[in-house]
Amino acid sequence: MHLGDYVKIVDGFFEEKNINLFLKVCETFTYKSSGIVTPVSDNTIDKNVRNVEECQMSKVHKSPTNITWNNYFRYKITKAVHTVYSQGLKHFPLQEIISLAVLKYKEGGFYNTHTDHVATHPRNLSVIIFLNDDYEGGEVEIFSPDEENSKIIEPKKGRMIIWPSNFLYPHKAHVVEKGVRYALVSWLL
Repeated sequence: MHLGDYVKIVDGFFEEKNINLFLKVCETFTYKSSGIVTPVSDNTIDKNVRNVEECQMSKVHKSPTNITWNNYFRYKITKAVHTVYSQGLKHFPLQEIISLAVLKYKEGGFYNTHTDHVATHPRNLSVIIFLNDDYEGGEVEIFSPDEENSKIIEPKKGRMIIWPSNFLYPHKAHVVEKGVRYALVSWLL
């Protein structure tokens, strides 16, 4: 079973100057630890599964800069999904972005194999946009449904990956070995 046409890698959709401007803004954001909270760990963050910091983007944020960039990326991601991703899909439903966040992976940061659709967070499509590529490690690996044909996607500034969030597409973020990896993540319903 191959990944097929349901994992799209899109380069050049975002202007480099906009990615560079946004990256400078990302470096000023306040991030909070965003591991996985599990009932087994008494609702404490389990950094053995995911070690990353997060800044939520929002339409109603105290920072006008956050709101402006939120609106820009919501527009561009929605446009990409409808012009790039859904081509050739006859029964593709209208998608709405339900969450948008900047992830900051410091050295040693990672996210073990997982899927993005779970009972508490139903999602149809996942999107990652690499905001920089001046670090080592941090690749995204997407596994085929039978886990025999995985694809390692190299970080490239402005590169966008779009794929189904369901159980057929487990994926992981490899450990950042040197530097800091910034990525914008989004999920659509």
